[in-house]
Amino acid sequence: MAPIDNDLQEYLSFKFKRVGADVSSILDESVIPALIENLTQKNKGIDAYSTVHPLAINSLLANAMNTAMALGENMVSADLIKEL
Repeated sequence: MAPIDNDLQEYLSFKFKRVGADVSSILDESVIPALIENLTQKNKGIDAYSTVHPLAINSLLANAMNTAMALGENMVSADLIKEL
């Protein structure tokens, strides 16, 4: 399965809409590039490759949303994604 870097916004909008939520009320607009950066593997001596796949996205976002809630934050930010 190819990574969905270019379709990440649409994927997240679809996922949140399915549960009756607006993605923009939960994820700061800076989260999309932060997710892609976080899910891009950069190993020494090997070209970077994307792991922006649904399972990895869902796992990272679940962790980010739970962490934001525990911190009392209203939205997930790029800074939070970068810390995970």
